[in-house]
Amino acid sequence: MKKYKNGLDMGEFDHIGIISQYNRNYHVGIDRDLLFAKSDDDNTTEWYLVSGKQFLYLGESYCDEGDLLHRYESERT
Repeated sequence: MKKYKNGLDMGEFDHIGIISQYNRNYHVGIDRDLLFAKSDDDNTTEWYLVSGKQFLYLGESYCDEGDLLHRYESERT
């Protein structure tokens, strides 16, 4: 998880449309990791690294800030 640094541009990751749904999207991350992005209808996206059956919280990005990752140790919303 250390490779997902604060300030990382989350918009650079490829979207996987076939398994994504409205506000629940999957992306190909660094080293082909599977990322899950849970968005609200306003400004915030929560990011998770999918590892086996676990969703490991990475942090949040905000549309109005260019989708740069803000790393947090625990979920904020």
